[in-house]
Amino acid sequence: MLTASGDELNESRASGRRTVLLVDDCRDTRELYAEYLELSGYGVKEAGDGMTAVAEATRVLPDVVVLDMSMPGMGGDEVVRRLRADERTRAIPVVMVSGYEPERIGRAGFDAFLPKPCDPERLISVIKDLTAR
Repeated sequence: MLTASGDELNESRASGRRTVLLVDDCRDTRELYAEYLELSGYGVKEAGDGMTAVAEATRVLPDVVVLDMSMPGMGGDEVVRRLRADERTRAIPVVMVSGYEPERIGRAGFDAFLPKPCDPERLISVIKDLTAR
């Protein structure tokens, strides 16, 4: 698995590469998306739970957060609420990737919803659309 360090993320930004924070409690899911994103030219940072996601988003200030809804401790809906409440992270686009139906989880402040399992190419397309805004 390829995961960018802080120095690599700074280099990514200097080279114009976008940074994605991947948040999912399933390591296999993170590894799959991380590898695909990196091969597509993105810098990637990962978090396995909501608390780490909020801390990393504040520290890294990624271009996009890709977030699972259901995680132990702090779910995706609470992560989004915390990101939107912080002026440093409020404008970062959030893509919710979840097995739950969007009607069930509401719009909790995220910018896009993709059902699991999510095709990596569809994820890349949504990320490109959100970062082009």
